[in-house]
Amino acid sequence: MKAHEVMALFRDVPGVAGSCLMDAGGTLLIRDVPPGVADDLLLSVGRRGRAALSAVQLPMPGSDQVVLRFERLTIFNTQVGDNLLIVLGDPTTQTSVVRTATRVSAPVLSAIREPQHMTQYPGATAHPAPGRRSRRRDEVWG
Repeated sequence: MKAHEVMALFRDVPGVAGSCLMDAGGTLLIRDVPPGVADDLLLSVGRRGRAALSAVQLPMPGSDQVVLRFERLTIFNTQVGDNLLIVLGDPTTQTSVVRTATRVSAPVLSAIREPQHMTQYPGATAHPAPGRRSRRRDEVWG
């Protein structure tokens, strides 16, 4: 399975809006998030997620995931090899399901060393039918 296919599969997890992968130097390697989310925002989230993960690893060596929960957003930060996987979801996103998806995808994601071109996020140019809203995008980003 290719990296972009693995990243797109995270959106199949209920509540997940998208994900991205950063290397240890803070370079965005691959992104699969709604088009309105800028790279600099993802990099900022990644820096904070890596700092939170480092803080958790001090008292609990070997920890590879930290989950940050906010009123309208949940951010899963997981170490996969030298890379940091960031999964963005709504508050109802289940940690256990994201954790399982991460473990399954870790071999592919930890092998990524160079920025990857991601196919366009679904709905980037399409607009929902009048009166219909994308539940996933509205709850997290709206």
